[in-house]
Amino acid sequence: MKFVTRLCLPLLLALTEPALAQVPIEHFARLPATQGLSISPDGTRIAFIVHAEDRRLMVVENLDTGEQVAAAADDLRVLSTRWAGNDTVLARVSTVIDVDYVRGDIDLTAFITFDADTLESRELIERQRLSGINFDSSRIAGRDPQSGHLLMPLRDQRGRLNLSVVNPATGSRSRTIARGSTTTQYWIADPAAERFVEVRFSRRESRFSIILEEGAGNQTLYSRDAALMPLQVEGFAEDGDLVISRTFNAPPYTRQLQRLEPQSGEFGEVLFHDPQYDFETVRLDHHSGHVAGVVIDRENTETVWLDEELAQRQRALENAFPGMTVSLVDWSEDRQRFVVRTETSGQPPIYSLVDFSISDARAIKLAYPELFEVPLASRELISYTARDGTQIPAYLAVPAGDGPKSFVILAHGGPAARDLGGFDYLAHFLADRGYGVIQPQFRGSGGFGVRWEIAGRGEWGTGLMQTDVSDAVAYLMDEGLASQVCIVGASYGGYAAMAGAAFTPDLYDCAISINGVSDLPQFLDYVSDRFGTDSQAVRYWNRSISGSISERASMDALTSASPSRQAAAVTIPVLLLHGQDDTVVPFTQSRRMSDSLQRSGGNVELIELPGGDHWLWEYQSRLRVLQEIERFLSMHLEE
Repeated sequence: MKFVTRLCLPLLLALTEPALAQVPIEHFARLPATQGLSISPDGTRIAFIVHAEDRRLMVVENLDTGEQVAAAADDLRVLSTRWAGNDTVLARVSTVIDVDYVRGDIDLTAFITFDADTLESRELIERQRLSGINFDSSRIAGRDPQSGHLLMPLRDQRGRLNLSVVNPATGSRSRTIARGSTTTQYWIADPAAERFVEVRFSRRESRFSIILEEGAGNQTLYSRDAALMPLQVEGFAEDGDLVISRTFNAPPYTRQLQRLEPQSGEFGEVLFHDPQYDFETVRLDHHSGHVAGVVIDRENTETVWLDEELAQRQRALENAFPGMTVSLVDWSEDRQRFVVRTETSGQPPIYSLVDFSISDARAIKLAYPELFEVPLASRELISYTARDGTQIPAYLAVPAGDGPKSFVILAHGGPAARDLGGFDYLAHFLADRGYGVIQPQFRGSGGFGVRWEIAGRGEWGTGLMQTDVSDAVAYLMDEGLASQVCIVGASYGGYAAMAGAAFTPDLYDCAISINGVSDLPQFLDYVSDRFGTDSQAVRYWNRSISGSISERASMDALTSASPSRQAAAVTIPVLLLHGQDDTVVPFTQSRRMSDSLQRSGGNVELIELPGGDHWLWEYQSRLRVLQEIERFLSMHLEE
């Protein structure tokens, strides 16, 4: 099928002026102009979020007439939208709250429901007399195909996670359809809303179970001892089998999608497996409720569809948009109209409406309109050799011009996360300012299989996770690319930046940490107080930092790997930026590093971001971060 592809001129006319020599900082700091697009089941309307500096709007647009209705959502972080029928839109929102009995702030996540015609809104799940504490009431286990009502897991006053039927138009709960326990983690309903899968994990007993409830009975399909949850129930296949994902510590090592037969509880056919990369998420068809595909991050983000019709749609669109990464964002129930996202390594995302019934594709929204057709540096996937001979993948952006350049090593968070191809607002901002950027996917990163991730466990401070980053400096120097280097990162990347300053100060000319961990004993105490000493969070961080799920590293080991406790060794300038409302890494982590550096006579700046969260989801916080990074780099690196 051949498509006529065209740009929406009214949207783009103002964006065709000649590119400036240097793009205004506000254009990179802005949150996406359009985000969280979804299309109504009948394909006539889209819902999306608009960001304009500090303003945030929820918008519904008629695709045929262009008519819009909008509602302000300035006080909430709106994360995504989805339709519950043709007349109701759900917006998943988050806000930060303070709870007396929990150490630190909490992210409260919920659904706001909107009338698609008027955008009158209300909270979908309101506190009621018999309600329990639900810090996340935005999970949907399934949908009743007859009534259109949602099946949502909600805790009662005793802390049991039950499955409730919720009318999306009114928020009323008609009944509890299945009852769980205090150890229930989540529910999955089959597309007919007749079978319900309960996933339990007991921290006290270290026991993981999958239970199938059907009619008046239930059956334990799978049960085993486990310190952390060993697999994820993703949904149902079209033939009724359960679909699960799990990661292996033996071949094939990478995460795979597999059937779990409800009748026998036996593992069946492997539906997807890549020998080199883990897939990131599973895609469901919201209309049918079936597992439809997987999203995998290779060089770029790709979707591998198990649904053959969607796979054909994907292939047709890749032919229509050659040389671009193409993602099917959402589609109408008849699969004729699709919202499609396209991008390249040097161009921010463009959203298009594709109508297969008339073979038409037109651009309708831009994620970063001010950067449309601005020549941005390309981020290329390369690899360099670590000191033990291992090839380390990395994204490299080199600004135009001859000769070595001042470089930024940009370390990602996690640490079991990874960078992706395509547009990266921070990397592209730095490259626009004339700095080269390298983003190492060091051992311990996620997405490259369990062996790669395991190799980083217990390797904080001076271990493999840090030396892999350090070896990027040697690569840049050997290739004649870099004259000076500053190490920059957020979250775990902030830790890596501070560790670079403390343990290998001779490699770097400066260091910048954003919301970084600096003191490992204090951080582990914070996590333990917040979630409980036997929580999955504590087990996860013990495994990451010490290499053992059950054993916390010795105080000597934690102290020696904590940059704040090795501040006397820091000889380079350090910039610390930290959000006031960070719910993941407390502000005290940066305060402790600043105090330690000041006592040892170090060159340090600490900047608190009022209202800033861990992910820089607020415009003013992101703008301030970019402004301070630009200022600091201009002081300590040559242009």
